Amino acid sequence: MSVFLTLRSLHFLRNIKNQIGLLGTLLFRRACVSFIPVRKSWKVTIREDRRRLTRTFKDSPSFKVYFQEVWTECYQDARKQASDQTSLLLDTFAVDFPLTTDECLDKDFLPD
Repeated sequence: MSVFLTLRSLHFLRNIKNQIGLLGTLLFRRACVSFIPVRKSWKVTIREDRRRLTRTFKDSPSFKVYFQEVWTECYQDARKQASDQTSLLLDTFAVDFPLTTDECLDKDFLPD
């Protein structure tokens, strides 16, 4: 039984990390890559990912700590994706994400 719970927990953590990664990529595009047009679907996805993550954190507050731990890693992945998608050098994009984790989860905040 404990092996099943461990595997299930690992799968759940991977899903959360994927949601964090997607949220980070979309927020990064909004905040840092002004020459990529913003799509309406991005706003919908940002709001949906925030809603899911916030609900998860209410159910299990320890996952918010996990969010803060993996946020930097997910941001670095977003930088690499932006570099690949735009053919710009990685150094073009800020090393540190310009938004706080609280701003990233704020349901009313969208970077310009």
